Amino acid sequence: MQDSASTRVAPSWHVTGASVRGASHVRGGLANQDAIATWSSGDPAAPVAIVTVADGHGGARHFRSAIGSRMAVDHSLDVLREMAPRFDAASDAERSRITAIDVPLRIVKAWTDAANAHLAANPITSDEWLALEAADGAAALELVRQEPLFAYGATLLTMLVTRHCIVLTQLGDGDILAVDADGTTTRPVPSDERLVGNLTTSLCRGDAASDFRCAVIAIDHDEPPLVLLSTDGYANSFRSDSDFLQVGHDLLDMIRKDGIDAVSGQLPSILEHASTHGSGDDITLGLVYRAADAQDGGGHEHHAARLHHPLNAAEGRIRSLKRALTIAVLVAAAAVGWVARDRLFAPFVATSEPPKGKPVATPKAPVAAPVLTPAKPVANVEPPVVGEIVNPVIDEMHTGHGEKGIDVTAIVTFAQAGFSGCVAEATAWDGKDQKLATHSAKLESDITQAPLKVPLVVHIPYKDRAKALKAKDVKVSLSLACSGLAVAEAKKQRVGT
Repeated sequence: MQDSASTRVAPSWHVTGASVRGASHVRGGLANQDAIATWSSGDPAAPVAIVTVADGHGGARHFRSAIGSRMAVDHSLDVLREMAPRFDAASDAERSRITAIDVPLRIVKAWTDAANAHLAANPITSDEWLALEAADGAAALELVRQEPLFAYGATLLTMLVTRHCIVLTQLGDGDILAVDADGTTTRPVPSDERLVGNLTTSLCRGDAASDFRCAVIAIDHDEPPLVLLSTDGYANSFRSDSDFLQVGHDLLDMIRKDGIDAVSGQLPSILEHASTHGSGDDITLGLVYRAADAQDGGGHEHHAARLHHPLNAAEGRIRSLKRALTIAVLVAAAAVGWVARDRLFAPFVATSEPPKGKPVATPKAPVAAPVLTPAKPVANVEPPVVGEIVNPVIDEMHTGHGEKGIDVTAIVTFAQAGFSGCVAEATAWDGKDQKLATHSAKLESDITQAPLKVPLVVHIPYKDRAKALKAKDVKVSLSLACSGLAVAEAKKQRVGT
């Protein structure tokens, strides 16, 4: 079972993708629980390209996850199509805010509404309840009775390309890879340290919107010519992460030599080979390619072979995942003490036991809010005198009560390069200056050029929204440390001002 699609985005972007049923699913008679959706406007005046990729969790308690993943890609694509004009009309800072706040909230609501509608039209049957209890026991049965949307659980990766920017969001495991013109492949979206072993965040959680990680890449002359989205079955088919990252270089080389249509036609066989000789899982790959430097040519068999060569499903990987899962459970138990300290805010509510197959992650610390990729350098910041250390400045700070928590946005102006290991920390305080919660986010990129303005978006989730909204004089402070040293701080600001 497979499906693939290829569409041209005028004037210079192509979008394509494929999804294949995992080798182990073929042997076990299981359906493909991945899904992919692609769309392009075909309008040279307003070029838009969208790819969405989802991975249903599988496992007994996620028995409708194939439906959940299909709803995830279809409804997130609709949301991004509707929101695309907002990105081209917005400033860099506003694009960051829309990506980190509006997009996740809209997607989660659309998916939740669709899942609830499907559940109302198709109630869980007695056979499904019996199969769940037989496979996972009474505890799992009660969990899904309390939270029936667990049956539809899925991860989600999305990519939107407009005239002025590339917008990336990720919930859960899987990979988003940006491939530079020289083939260097990186992950532009911040990592989530809770995704250890077989743990993942999911659309089926109540606070899913706060678990999205995001990035915005401005389109100028240095944007990556190739961006890839893949479910975790692809990366898990390789011996090492460096072997997997080589896929970006090899695919870019194949596209330049053979053309995007030829590579699109080969994707199903490439992914089937990866599953058969690697993870055995369903594998889905979506990509958007800027075709300005495309060349026709031969040699595609050689390059396809390079993609196949590093695949390996070593037993050592399985043992490592089991050890990592055990560590994650121990860390999660320690985190309970931390969560109890919060009065009004908590980023996560754990279930009594992690689901099998692809359990939902339990964090060892508050969820790190996404820090978006640096915006373009700004010309109105005076460069420092040689030898003078100029610390960054936090300005344009805004706070407000959102649907899920307090939203904090700001711009950090770096007048000088050389700052690395930067971490932003937002803290909520009550009227007596008692700390309510602290949330931190790491800048994924070091500051290697200046002057530069970097947008920050930090989200502090509510534990009890009603109490939080009634609390008087809730204030938020924002600070920045680089290489462990405090370099910038904003004054406490009352929420909503």
